[in-house]
Amino acid sequence: MTAAALIAAEVQKRFADRPQRPQGLNPTQFIPFQMAMLMPDLVLAVAMEFEPYGLGIASNARKESALDPETLWRIPADINVTPFPLLMRKLRPQDKAVLNNRRAGNRGRANKTTPVCR
Repeated sequence: MTAAALIAAEVQKRFADRPQRPQGLNPTQFIPFQMAMLMPDLVLAVAMEFEPYGLGIASNARKESALDPETLWRIPADINVTPFPLLMRKLRPQDKAVLNNRRAGNRGRANKTTPVCR
C-alpha cells in the first residue's frame, strides 16, 4: 500500500502542471488503487525496496523491527521483478525553515537551536 501511495503521489506531482488531455486522467484521479492496477510490477518493485527498512531495526530505542518478520507477507524473489530505488525528495529552504521552527525546545520561544540542515 505504501509503495502504491508513493507512486501515486509522484505521478500527481509530475502531471500537475501538464495540460489535461480529453481522454486522459485528471492528476487527482491517480490514486494508489489505480497505480496498483496500471503498474503492478512497479508497485512490487518499490515495495521490494521498502521491505528491508521495515525488517531492519527502526531506532535505537527499540530492540525489534517495525514489522513482525513472522507475519509479514513477503514478495517472492522468483517473480522477475528487480527492486526499484525509492524516490528521494530534496528539502526546499521553506521545508527546512518549518523543521527548524518545530524542533524540540523551539516551539514559539525565541531561543536558538542548531539548524537541521545547512
